[in-house]
Amino acid sequence: MNTFLLNLLSAYGTQAVVAVFLGVFLAVLIIWSIVHFISESGEKVSIARGLIEYTKRKRTVNPLPGGSEVVKEQSIEDQSQTKTQTTSENQPINIETIEAVEEDVDEKLSCLRTRHKLRSIMTHETGRPIREIPGSTYFYTLQGWLALRRKEMHSEFYNLCARAKSYKFKLEVHKSEQAECYLIVFASGREASNVSKLDGQRTWQITVTDSWHIIDFSCILRIPVSRIRFLSERTLDYPEGKEIAVLDLSIQ
Repeated sequence: MNTFLLNLLSAYGTQAVVAVFLGVFLAVLIIWSIVHFISESGEKVSIARGLIEYTKRKRTVNPLPGGSEVVKEQSIEDQSQTKTQTTSENQPINIETIEAVEEDVDEKLSCLRTRHKLRSIMTHETGRPIREIPGSTYFYTLQGWLALRRKEMHSEFYNLCARAKSYKFKLEVHKSEQAECYLIVFASGREASNVSKLDGQRTWQITVTDSWHIIDFSCILRIPVSRIRFLSERTLDYPEGKEIAVLDLSIQ
């Protein structure tokens, strides 16, 4: 091979050698494109006896209004999260609601975690994004995830950090064995009754907070994150100058 290149260089000059390399590169690129195109999603692609080797990413098909479809490539690591976000998006579901009094709030929260076989996250897991936290766990995050009012709200939620409970991180989150996430919030008995069954069509507006208050927030709700369509934060003024941070949710 070296003798061939030297003879080519001496006979035709540098431009010929460059042309040969360029031709070889283009040929490999064309072959690579053809092999990649005809390979099935998830199939291993190998070029030049393993010189280039990888697994073709799987694709998901997203339906659009009017029956058209958009096909996008998706890595295997992203598939479980996509399944989580769309598992029950438009199906009728029942929202768990639990009436509580101040003296038994902690006990009822503990029973709720036990019923769903959840454990607290470990020390080495705290601080990780929610998408990396294993299922069958519970943890806490900031109440005001206000940056998530965009269309990307659900995917951005999974980038929030999970923490052990502290003064700052108070909003409890449950992550099921199937990786579905639920917000644990408090609402009035009337609003809890209104949203106890979601049909996937009607949108409900509900005001919630992260802790028990006897005036308006005495009922525990377990709301799937996938059913939240909009979220905003504000404060409510109570007697004696007390303020409560609340979340206004649109859920479907």
